[in-house]
Amino acid sequence: MDLNSFSSNLYVIVVLAAAVDATALPFPGRLVLAGAGAMTARDNGQLLLVIALGTVTALAVDHLWYFAGSIAGGPLLRLVKWLTARSERGARRTAQEYFERWGALTFVVGRFVAVVRIVAWPLARTTGISYPRFLALDAFAAALWTSTWVGLGYFLGPRLWAVMERFGLPVTIAIAVLGTVGGLLGLRLLRRRGDRRAVPQRSRS
Repeated sequence: MDLNSFSSNLYVIVVLAAAVDATALPFPGRLVLAGAGAMTARDNGQLLLVIALGTVTALAVDHLWYFAGSIAGGPLLRLVKWLTARSERGARRTAQEYFERWGALTFVVGRFVAVVRIVAWPLARTTGISYPRFLALDAFAAALWTSTWVGLGYFLGPRLWAVMERFGLPVTIAIAVLGTVGGLLGLRLLRRRGDRRAVPQRSRS
């Protein structure tokens, strides 16, 4: 896809990018949203519509995480265990710690940090987060997340546009995907190493 196609399918791309990013798959949806903001600035597009589409899409996918945690706890918990390198009990304990430590800010942190989101969202219901509270907090977090990345692209439009024109949209996205995957794998490796080092210390005490 070239930049002209990006421009002509801007709103569809925003919805797809926000949806895939909200699943916590290693896809740089935020980079695409920033690109959409830059495109909006260049073409005098509807900035608020782009933000609204990204917000509603992210919120809709977050609902799947929230309700799937109790409906399909087994498979989803296995996915959370694999992604975070934690046991089922450890994943539940970690989610509880997130909500106890940050409270409502957990939704804001999780929206920007995928590792927090994939642990806390599926287990939010089981840790006492009611649906009305989830809806209010996640709507705010999704709006803040989308506004941040779209707004960043909008205000830094000329520079971001120059990068996309120089390297091309596919190459730019490919680089971001590789960086995201590398970061997730690195975090998972560090978590496993930390757990292995903690085992002998616990056994001695």
